[in-house]
Amino acid sequence: MTFIFFIVIVRFYVFIRPYESIPGAKDFILHPPSSSSSSSTSNNNNNNEWPRKIWQTWKEHIDNGDTRSWCDNNPDYTYTLLTDEEALSFVREHFSRQEDEPLRRTYEDLNDPVLRADLFRYLVLYAEGGVYSDIDTIDLKPISTWPTSSLPSSSSSLPSSSSPLSLSSSGLVLGVEIDVPYPSKEDRRKWGWKLPSSTFQLIQWTMMSKPHHPAMALVIQRIVRAFSAFVEREHVSLKDMRRLSTEEVIITTGPYAFTRIIEEYLSTTLHSHVDWRNMTGLQGPKQLGDITILPVTAFGPGQRHSGSQGTDHPQALSFHKFGASKWGQSRSKWNWLRLVGV
Repeated sequence: MTFIFFIVIVRFYVFIRPYESIPGAKDFILHPPSSSSSSSTSNNNNNNEWPRKIWQTWKEHIDNGDTRSWCDNNPDYTYTLLTDEEALSFVREHFSRQEDEPLRRTYEDLNDPVLRADLFRYLVLYAEGGVYSDIDTIDLKPISTWPTSSLPSSSSSLPSSSSPLSLSSSGLVLGVEIDVPYPSKEDRRKWGWKLPSSTFQLIQWTMMSKPHHPAMALVIQRIVRAFSAFVEREHVSLKDMRRLSTEEVIITTGPYAFTRIIEEYLSTTLHSHVDWRNMTGLQGPKQLGDITILPVTAFGPGQRHSGSQGTDHPQALSFHKFGASKWGQSRSKWNWLRLVGV
């Protein structure tokens, strides 16, 4: 009898236990700061110039060949590596307005370092702009040459620097990670492509952005709202949220979510449906509205799919070693469809 009573109490607690929801997160909108209050409007950050800043994050400060590649190739750029604690301070400083509280609280309450790292890359590029790149990446070419180097060339040499791609009308530069529109079952099994639409995906391990880009704002908004919906559906605060599976991370803060939101942004701003068909098979940069899309080899050289070329290819700009990708190997399996309410 005592055992039955205990089970009833446990079940009662599970279904009605109080949870901490974040006020305003459900309908959160990120508004750009006024020019007078924005620290990122100075020092080469006007509408036609790209901030000369490089951002990376890690649990501690490190100095190795990977990080030094970014500094050595770009001596005229400010390089910043933020620890977890420094990243938290950055978010609190740059998103200190009362209207930003849902965002700030979401970031503070997330207990998963991978989710935090995903969200932070969008936040730092929105707030300050520049280049964000994962800690396990190598810069292959100076950032100042990126637009030129990613142009298609009929020869094996770099295109002439006298005819660079103009980025004055662009505010965000992204690369393609996966471009296999019609994969076979073997392709899906071999590469672990479990999500229905994961065979075209943009990269978010390396990105280049001007401050306060509206596409980045939309990404941040969607993530904050997704976590708010998760809290309501699961009746658990973000602080007490269980560890998400690999697939859940990918569709919540990772490249799957990022790609779909960028497609949504482009469809809205261009007043025409935009999806993978507008970005597949790129041989060089493609301008879509105020976003520049680079071919697979630009930020994703050395992959064994999607037509990716080697790191010595003229279009290769940075190389992802996938050293931090082991985070997915020990994560739990779960029905990721529940996260998006399917």
